[in-house]
Amino acid sequence: MVIDARGLIHPEPLNKLREIAPTMCSVDGYIELLIDDEKALKQVKIYAAVSGSTYEVKKLDNYYSIRIEGTCS
Repeated sequence: MVIDARGLIHPEPLNKLREIAPTMCSVDGYIELLIDDEKALKQVKIYAAVSGSTYEVKKLDNYYSIRIEGTCS
C-alpha cells in the first residue's frame, strides 16, 4: 500500500500512517509512505522503530520513500 503524504507537514503524515497501520498485515504486508517534510520523516522513523517494524528510506528527487514492514498495531 502506498500513502502519498507529500505536501503535508508534521504531524499529518504520521497520522495517516497510524490510521492505516492496523490493517496493513491483512492487505499488503507493508506500507510505502511518500513524504517531503523533514520533521515528519524523523517522526515516522521513530514510530516505525518503536513499533518493532523494519523500514527502509530512499531519497528521491525532492522527497523520501519510506517502506515500512511488520507494523500490525
